[in-house]
Amino acid sequence: MIPPMKAACAIAAVVILTGSGQSNGRPDLVALFNEWRAFQKPKLVDGVADYTAAAMAAQQRELPAYQRRLAALDPGAWPVPQQVDWHIVRAEMNGLDFDHRVLRPWANDPAFSTGPNPSRGAEQCNARSFVLTGDQHTRSSSNG
Repeated sequence: MIPPMKAACAIAAVVILTGSGQSNGRPDLVALFNEWRAFQKPKLVDGVADYTAAAMAAQQRELPAYQRRLAALDPGAWPVPQQVDWHIVRAEMNGLDFDHRVLRPWANDPAFSTGPNPSRGAEQCNARSFVLTGDQHTRSSSNG
């Protein structure tokens, strides 16, 4: 028979190592982030990014579903670096929401998707991007 104190410590260790026994931990955040990045990119029509009013309206309609999925994840018990990941994903979603509600660059900026790689549109302006991989942040820079 295991002494009560050792049993309590063993249970606590299992709970800590498995993310409080909840299924909505970091793997769910990474999966959501990967789906988000695919959703965020404009669809291609004949090899060209589709920034038509209809395509952007469809993207705006689908955005709240991603925001709800993120809100359903509770990062409160996660280690701080993983909580930061959650906030980064939230900030990206809020940024796209702001683009749709306020900036609307695809409708207001004639040069929005005419750069060297039109399928990337505004992404060309981002000098740095963060990628969630495994348990670490990977920061890439277009400046080298």
